[in-house]
Amino acid sequence: MPGVPSDAFEEVRAEWLATDPTRTAGERRSGADSVVVSDETAAAIHGIGDLSAGGVHLTASRRLQTRQVGVSVHQRTLAAKEYQWIDGLPVTTPRRTLEDLASSGRWEHSQLRDLTMDAIGRGLVARPDVARSPVLGRALPELAPPVSHASLRQRLANDARERGADPRATYNTFFRMLFLAGLAGHDSWVLKGGTNLLCRLEHSRSTLDLDLFRLGDRSPTFAAGVLHEQMDGHTAGRYTFRVGDSTLGDGEDIEVARVKVTVFDGTTAVESFNIDLSGDIILNAEPDEVEVPRGDFAVLPGYPATIPARLYAVENQMADKLCALYASYGSGPSTRYRDLYDLAMMVDQLSFDRAALAAAVGVQQRVRRMIVPATLDEPAPGWSAAFDKQLGRTPGARTPFTSYVAAMAVVRDALRSALPGGDDAAPPR
Repeated sequence: MPGVPSDAFEEVRAEWLATDPTRTAGERRSGADSVVVSDETAAAIHGIGDLSAGGVHLTASRRLQTRQVGVSVHQRTLAAKEYQWIDGLPVTTPRRTLEDLASSGRWEHSQLRDLTMDAIGRGLVARPDVARSPVLGRALPELAPPVSHASLRQRLANDARERGADPRATYNTFFRMLFLAGLAGHDSWVLKGGTNLLCRLEHSRSTLDLDLFRLGDRSPTFAAGVLHEQMDGHTAGRYTFRVGDSTLGDGEDIEVARVKVTVFDGTTAVESFNIDLSGDIILNAEPDEVEVPRGDFAVLPGYPATIPARLYAVENQMADKLCALYASYGSGPSTRYRDLYDLAMMVDQLSFDRAALAAAVGVQQRVRRMIVPATLDEPAPGWSAAFDKQLGRTPGARTPFTSYVAAMAVVRDALRSALPGGDDAAPPR
C-alpha cells in the first residue's frame, strides 16, 4: 500500500543510503563501509530496551555533514569487528552500541543498567564481555567482578579523605546502602530516619542505622519477622548479610523492633549496623520511589553506584521531627536536638506540600497526644544552649544550622503556616 514502509527501519535505510548516494546498498556491502548505524538507532534494531530514538544515529570514521533534520552523525573510529550487517544495514554490535550509549551522556545510570541487563538477558552480549569493557566498567561498575575487601575498604577511606568525610561513617554507609539495594527487590519497605535524609539532602549529618517500616504492617515485631525471612543470608558481591533476632524497644514516642545486621566476607564479620522497625505508620503522602547515589564517590567494581529506594514522604518526616521537639517523654522534655537540625536542613533544601504537612502534623499530634505550639517557642528552658552544645560535636553537622537561633528561625519561617493558628500567631520573643 502506498505510504506504508516496507520494513520497520526503512527511514534508517534511506538516511544511511543518502550518506553515499553514488553507490548502491549492495556495492557498499561488498567493501568496508565508513558509515554505520549506531547509538539509540542500533539499540532499536537489536531490540535492546525501549529508548526514545531521537532521530537516526549514524557513526562515521570521517567528518560527515548532513542537512537532514533528525539525523545525528557521530565521528568515531570503528574496528571491523565492532559492527555487523543486519537486513542490509551495517549496525554497531550490541557491546559497541552499549559502549557508545554509556559514553554519550544522554542516559542515566539506571537506564544504562537496564539496557545492559536486557542485552545480557537476550543473549546479545555476555556478562564477562561487559566486565572486560573499560567503558562499561566505568559506567556500570556493579557488573564487574567485585574487588577484594581490603581494596574496597582502602578505596572508601581514600574517597572519604578526599571529601573531608569520616572514613568510618563512609564505610558503614556503604554496607547500609548495599543492604537497602537488596531490600528494593521486595515490595512495601519504606526508608525513613537519618538514612532517608542522606538520600535527600546535601551535607546531611552522619547516621549509623537504618529506620524502616513496611506498608500495612501494624506490628514492628511482625515486620522484623518478614525482614528476617527476606534478607537473612542475602548476598551482594562478596558479602553476606545475616539478620539477627528482634528485640522490642521504646523509640521514646513509638514502639520499635530493633534487629542487628552483621556483614560477612566469607566467614569473617567485617561490619554491623542496627535497623529500627516501626509499625502502624500513617501516611499523608505517598512514598517517593527514587534512584539515589550510594553515598560515596569511590569506584567499586562489583557494586552499584546508585541504589533504588522507597523514601518516607518529606511531609511525614517533617511532621515527625517537628512533633518530636515538643513531645514529653518519661524522663522529661524532649532532647531530640538533632531533629531540629534535620528539620532546618529539610525546609532549607526540599520543597513540600503545605496541606499534606498540616495533615501530617495533625495526625502526629493525635498519635502522641500533644500539641505543637503555634509560635514554635523554645521546647524547654535551656534547650537552645543544649542544642548548640550537642550539634557542635555531631559528626557531619554544618553551619549555620548548628546554631539554635539559625535553625529555629528558618523552621519558624517555613512551617508556622502549617500549624493550627500559625498564620495569625505572634512571633515568639
